Amino acid sequence: MVRSISIVSLWLAFAPHVLAQTKVTLPVGRQQIIHLEGLTRAAIGNPTVADVDVIEAQSKVIVRGLRPGSTDLILWDQQETQKTYIIEVVGKPSALSSEIHQLLDGIEGIEIISTHQNHIIQGYIYRGRDLEQILYVEKLYEKVKNLAKVHPDALEHFRSQIKETLDLYEFDQVTPIAAGSTIFLTGKIPSEHDRILIHSLAKNIFFHCEDQMEVGVYHQKPIYFDIKLLEVSKSSFKDLGMEWPSQLVANSSINKNQSNPFSISVGTQTELTLHTLIEKGQARILSNPSLTCNQESTCQFHAGGQIPIRLVSERVANLSYKNYGLDINLQSKADRSDHLSIDLDIQMSALDYANALEGIPGIVDHQIKNSVDVSVGQTIIIGRLLENRSGKNIKKFPVLGSIPVLGELFKSRSFQKNRSVFMVFITPQRSDSSFDPNERSIEKITDEIENQMQEDGFQWKD
Repeated sequence: MVRSISIVSLWLAFAPHVLAQTKVTLPVGRQQIIHLEGLTRAAIGNPTVADVDVIEAQSKVIVRGLRPGSTDLILWDQQETQKTYIIEVVGKPSALSSEIHQLLDGIEGIEIISTHQNHIIQGYIYRGRDLEQILYVEKLYEKVKNLAKVHPDALEHFRSQIKETLDLYEFDQVTPIAAGSTIFLTGKIPSEHDRILIHSLAKNIFFHCEDQMEVGVYHQKPIYFDIKLLEVSKSSFKDLGMEWPSQLVANSSINKNQSNPFSISVGTQTELTLHTLIEKGQARILSNPSLTCNQESTCQFHAGGQIPIRLVSERVANLSYKNYGLDINLQSKADRSDHLSIDLDIQMSALDYANALEGIPGIVDHQIKNSVDVSVGQTIIIGRLLENRSGKNIKKFPVLGSIPVLGELFKSRSFQKNRSVFMVFITPQRSDSSFDPNERSIEKITDEIENQMQEDGFQWKD
């Protein structure tokens, strides 16, 4: 350290004294006077940029700007002390430059660098509307080049807002991805109509979104159908102030060979009403199946049996089986607002021993095809499915009592005496990650097993 100081001291002792540099800026065609006491001479680095006149008697120099550029100016006094100036000559702003600055005035985080050929915009952008204005200016003027980028934190904020909005409208199959100064919308969507809507929602938040979505199959939340097959006392209707309408709620086509048609209605408080009926002993659940199916696919439920039918030809004798009982086919379509259009295809068939042939009973059936518009959580109520005369045959043909689900109905004395009716309640629900359609069934079975074991004197730990 001592040696370094000595060298510096020797250099200061023998070298001319150099003062700090000073910057002087002047426009083309303008001049400026620089004073230096004891001025003896001056030197300009680039005489094409600026010209100097030395007036030694007045200890001053006159500097004139010739063309845009930068050069050095060195002045000496009588003691040979020199002072260096940086002369910056600037041109008058062009009309184009003035327009660009005016259009981009007030945008935070950017700067405009003007060269002989281009006007370059650089820096960080923090607002979506600022990027929109910059890209508009770049498109408007050929000599404007945009190198500014959206700040990463701001871009992530826009991406997060877009994701929250799309999830709110249940477009959770679309994923926004932030890159550079653009947010890309990726994923599969069901239709072009959804594409337009999604793009519009995203651009309202951040305009610079690029559509990379594909129209095709995508994951949709399935529809869960809770089906209750019930025997309901006829006296309960008046007691509870209920009436089951006989007309259909939508256009339908009925194929039947009985005079007793179906009746369909839609209820909003059926769970409470049904619970009241069961508590009072005026209804009982014969079966409570559940179906889960994807949209536009068909769910099927069958409760009944099969009868053998012999087909005899000249050379071959074959045996086939025909279903009888209750068949329910459901197909649903849902929109974003949880409104569903459900296509019902229901067939009820019963054995007709009065028209038996060679010991094989005939089959009396009637069928309905109906489209019902409901909301998630509403219940479709279907009544008048089965005439009570079917139950009277249980004494003549005990085999009917072994039919799944319907056998319990046929053995009911209330049904046989026409004091109860058979009804079907269908309640559609959304099935998602937080809703397990089997959870209730598992809990119900577990409770039944536990109750039975407690009655028998057993516990789980045994």
